[in-house]
Amino acid sequence: MCAINYGTRIRSAESNSDAFPVYGGGGRTFGWGSYNREDQCVVSRFAMSPECVRYVPGKFFLNDSGLTVEASRHDVDQGYLNCYLLGHQREIYALGRGCAQKNLKIEDFKGLLISLPTLDEQKKIVEKLNYICELIAKRKEQLAKLNQLVKSRFVEMFGDLVVNDKGWGLVVLGNVCDVRDGTHASPKYYDDGYPLMTSKNFTNGAVDFAGARLISKADFDEINRRSRVDVGDIVMPMIGTIGHPVIISTNREFAIKNVALIKFTSESPLNVFVKHVLESNCFQRTVEGVNRGNTQKFIALGDIRGFRFPLPPLSLQREFAAFVAEVDKSEFAVRKRLEKARQLYRAKLQEYFG
Repeated sequence: MCAINYGTRIRSAESNSDAFPVYGGGGRTFGWGSYNREDQCVVSRFAMSPECVRYVPGKFFLNDSGLTVEASRHDVDQGYLNCYLLGHQREIYALGRGCAQKNLKIEDFKGLLISLPTLDEQKKIVEKLNYICELIAKRKEQLAKLNQLVKSRFVEMFGDLVVNDKGWGLVVLGNVCDVRDGTHASPKYYDDGYPLMTSKNFTNGAVDFAGARLISKADFDEINRRSRVDVGDIVMPMIGTIGHPVIISTNREFAIKNVALIKFTSESPLNVFVKHVLESNCFQRTVEGVNRGNTQKFIALGDIRGFRFPLPPLSLQREFAAFVAEVDKSEFAVRKRLEKARQLYRAKLQEYFG
C-alpha cells in the first residue's frame, strides 16, 4: 500500500547554492541548488533520535540519511499516511538498531501495521489535524516577526557592523570574553548519566535535551573542569551549522562537545549584545572567510577568539538589552500558546492513531 523512497547522497562541500534546504534524518543541514521532495514526511534512517519523523513543508532536497513513504493505493490518503507516521514516532524509533547510534531496520519498518478507515474518514482526520497545524504555523509566524523586530532594532541602534558606520572602536572577542570549547573526545555512553550536548541540542535559540547522549559522572566532571557551562554563558555550534548562539538560562547540568563556550566577566560586553553580534553578517563574513571544513563546515576555536567587531558604549548595550527583554515577554506568551497547540496536536494523534 506504500512505496518507500530513499534520499540521494550529497556532500555539503559540493553545495554552491542555498536555494533549497537539505534534510536527512534530522533538521536542516545546508543548502542545495535543486530539490527532490515537496511537502512530505521524512523518516530518519541513520543516527535516529526520538524525533525520527518530521513533516517538511515546501520544496527540499532529501539526502540518503532519510526516506519518504508515499501512498500507492487509491484508498490511502497521503495526508493520512503522513499523520500516521508522525503519530507513531515512538514505535518507529523502537525499530532502530545499534548501540552507539540507532539505524532504522528497514524490514521491520516495512512490516508496520496501519489502521485504515474509509477514505472519507481519513480525510476528516487530516482536516482536523491540519486546522491545528495552521494554529501552530500562525504562532511560529508571530515568533518570526518578533525575532525580526529585534534584528531591525539592532541594526537601527548599531548600524552595519561590517563597515562600522558608527565609528566605534574594534575589539577582539577573545580579549573581552573567555572563549573556550567543549570536549573533542568520544566518551562511553550509558542508559543513565549526565547529558553530553552537541550542536544539535542548541537550536531555535534554546537548549534541547531531546536525544542527548548520557555519560558517566567521571567523564562529566572531567569535561567540566575545563568547559563548565553556567547560566548567562553563550554556547554556539562550531561544526556543520555554524553560529546560532544560545544564551544559557537553564540550571540543569550538562557537558558540551564540539561547541564553543563564551563566558563573561564584569568587564565583558553584555551577553545579549554579543549574541546578536554572533548572529550578524559581521560574524558570518568571518565564518565564510575561515571555514576550515572540507565535507563539513567548521570554524576553529582560534578563529572565534580572534573575531573582531565594533564595541558600542555600555549604555547603548543596556538600552538594547532592555528592548530585547520586553520582546522576550511577548515571545514567552506566544511560545506558551504554541506549546498548547502542539500538546493538542499530540493528543489528537494519540486519539486517532493510538
